[in-house]
Amino acid sequence: MKHPLIIAFFTFIGCGQSNTISDSQKMQSVELTIRSKELLQKKSLDSAAILLKTAIELDPNNYTAYNNRAYLKFKDGHSPGDVLADYKKSLEIKPDYDIALFSIANFYFHNKDYANAIEYANQLLNLNKRTEVTSSEIQHIYSIRGESYKYSQDYGKAISDLRKALQMNPKDAGANKELGDCLYYDSKNMDLAIQLYTKAINLDSMYYQAFLGRAQCYENKSPADVEAARMDYQRAVEINPDLEDIYDTKSALLIAAKQKLRN
Repeated sequence: MKHPLIIAFFTFIGCGQSNTISDSQKMQSVELTIRSKELLQKKSLDSAAILLKTAIELDPNNYTAYNNRAYLKFKDGHSPGDVLADYKKSLEIKPDYDIALFSIANFYFHNKDYANAIEYANQLLNLNKRTEVTSSEIQHIYSIRGESYKYSQDYGKAISDLRKALQMNPKDAGANKELGDCLYYDSKNMDLAIQLYTKAINLDSMYYQAFLGRAQCYENKSPADVEAARMDYQRAVEINPDLEDIYDTKSALLIAAKQKLRN
């Protein structure tokens, strides 16, 4: 996994319809939400929280303010339930709000709730019209949905999504590595997996997980390339001495590389 939490939180400002809220209140709510953007970018969370609270009080149908407040709550260390409550309120007001769907899919993925990450990614990708998310954000959604399918061991769907992500951005190191994982686990296509891990490493020379993936391919292919595997395990340990055996290789070569670093 290489994806940081990516959440969109300050694009178009939208408010739902209500006959009890004056145009003046709606405008004030919009202005406060826009001002909160600058504070969020500056990591002035307390000040942004005050503005968003007032924005919601002025217009309880300001779905953008709820989405932004969810992001703020995440950054401020609130519980997942508290964060999700605001995302879901945003979507309750505007179910096709693509920014909130993008954000909540990322939030679930970050919390390793892959079933819900897939569900909200599906909702976003199935929208008849997406008005605010960018093409790079859609590429990212394909990538994390593919990785979520991988963790669910649905390798066919994972491969399809990751290939789509790479069509959109061939330089996505994470998608290359994840596709390598899928080809290793699904079909034991060692040669193609090695090519993908190598591409990921060429894009990010500090990507120790890709070194580990390539090492296990070298070690398990027929015939094995023990020296290449040893070198990759060693490089992975040099990058991250505290790394875990994420592929559960129990490899003597990996153990030896860790011991060599300690000595």
